[in-house]
Amino acid sequence: MTKVYADFNALLDVGGPGRHGLVHLDRLGTLRDLCAARLRLREGLTLILRSDSSEDEDLEIEATVRWSSDPRALDGGCWVGEFDPEAFRDVPAQSERSVSDWFPCGSCGTNLAADIRRSGLNSSTTCVACGTRVHALIAPPGDGV
Repeated sequence: MTKVYADFNALLDVGGPGRHGLVHLDRLGTLRDLCAARLRLREGLTLILRSDSSEDEDLEIEATVRWSSDPRALDGGCWVGEFDPEAFRDVPAQSERSVSDWFPCGSCGTNLAADIRRSGLNSSTTCVACGTRVHALIAPPGDGV
């Protein structure tokens, strides 16, 4: 199962007895990890979401990807990870490269970090090598990118 960063400060719902938690899957670290895995989000995909919690430990949880519709949102909604809030586990911390040093294209793998530092990153940013839109991996379902 692919591990991707999740910002658990971006919870949409913390869950509770008999309820699932929901977390946004559109954060910079999440996008970078999806690009590294060359994995596009899709309904029903299972991921391991991880987040740093201390110098020694990270948090992990298994989650199912789903599209959360919201007519007020720019893309009509957003991708979320749905998880059992009772299933968090502590794991040894893993060091990783900074997003500002390493941000691979999700299509060709070219490191886009320097270009992103120089020009910024937004929904229309494309890879300088292959022209793929960086945000293609988190595009809404049915978006033909």
